[in-house]
Amino acid sequence: MRFPLIENVANVSPQNPLLVKMDLGTAAYTDSTYRWTHLPSVFRNKYSIRFANADRIYRSSQFFSFTTTTDTLIFVLVDASCVPKWITSSGFQPTTELAISRRIHQNRAWETNYRVYGQEVVGGTDVVLGGAWGNAE
Repeated sequence: MRFPLIENVANVSPQNPLLVKMDLGTAAYTDSTYRWTHLPSVFRNKYSIRFANADRIYRSSQFFSFTTTTDTLIFVLVDASCVPKWITSSGFQPTTELAISRRIHQNRAWETNYRVYGQEVVGGTDVVLGGAWGNAE
């Protein structure tokens, strides 16, 4: 798959990430029934890279990498219950924004709250994102 604004994409997961537009009610993951129930307006109807919920098991410091082709503002949404250390050590800054996804399973609602981190990068920057649960803060 080709992603606009980035090239040289490398992914350690056997699951293929998807380039999708985020919006309320859309899937939060490629492989689960979690749906976005709260999204900051800045993300609505914007492109994002959607990963598999099963990818949460990856602890690698190099889970997904790419090179930006233009100056870009990158946001990463991270499960608020376990923020990986690589987020801040790689220059991402916390924002005041939060997101929430929800699914119904066995007649019970399950919610996940996400903290939003951002970083501005110039074109040609190599960006490396770590795994979801690696070395939590």
